[in-house]
Amino acid sequence: MTASRERQTEILAANLRFACSHLPSVSGMCREVGLNRQQMNKYLSGRSQPSAFNLRRLAGYFGIQPEDMTSPAERFAEIWRQRVDLPAAALEGLRVPAPLRRALMRPESAIERFLGFYHCHIHSGSWPGHIIRYVMSLRRSGPWVVTKSLGRYPSEPETGMPYLMKCEGMATLQGSLLTIVEQVSLWPGALSTTILRPIHRSDTGLLTGVCVDAPARGRSPVASRIVLRSLGRQPDLRAAISQCAILPAHSNTIDRRIQRLLAEPVEIRG
Repeated sequence: MTASRERQTEILAANLRFACSHLPSVSGMCREVGLNRQQMNKYLSGRSQPSAFNLRRLAGYFGIQPEDMTSPAERFAEIWRQRVDLPAAALEGLRVPAPLRRALMRPESAIERFLGFYHCHIHSGSWPGHIIRYVMSLRRSGPWVVTKSLGRYPSEPETGMPYLMKCEGMATLQGSLLTIVEQVSLWPGALSTTILRPIHRSDTGLLTGVCVDAPARGRSPVASRIVLRSLGRQPDLRAAISQCAILPAHSNTIDRRIQRLLAEPVEIRG
């Protein structure tokens, strides 16, 4: 092993030890990622270096990029603090009931066809008579499917002030229904649960369903029709975000089919 290779192995081992120090169980992480604990011990001690495949699995589990794993210690600590995705095992201490945990960590394999970016359209609870359009992404992060939603608006209807919407969450697919649970990043305690299905079973280009918002500060929950239109897996994000808007419900800039779907009543069947 060359000196540079040895140094890289030492840095990687130190960064792995740093990352694992934030986990409740290294063995639990090994089970989730699919690694042998003895092999992981070799990685942690610097006696061995992960293959490119295993490095990608470890990085995905920790919510960072594979190349970050060999960053100098100070840089790695900074990356760790700034990362968006929590390590999957960080939720182990919450004792999530096993059926729910399995649903979130092992959604049906068909969820892969839902990964990508979407323009979401939903009735506004804050501005009656308006539709909010924002961007949502669904992607893999270790064993999870995570979501991010973003909408930037130069002016909202009542005050004309700029408005920013940011949410993060998780998704699972059970049967034919895609379920997404998100929290509003700028308003902790505000949760939304969205249940969607494709308009046509074999086509994920247009999804329709119901979103239930549970606002913070004691406000009543609100159920609304929601429609997602696929933007593909590698859209022009700048253009997609620039199309975010708070629009009158009958605006000509909203696709007619989306308008019809949004107009369908929210049914509660006993």
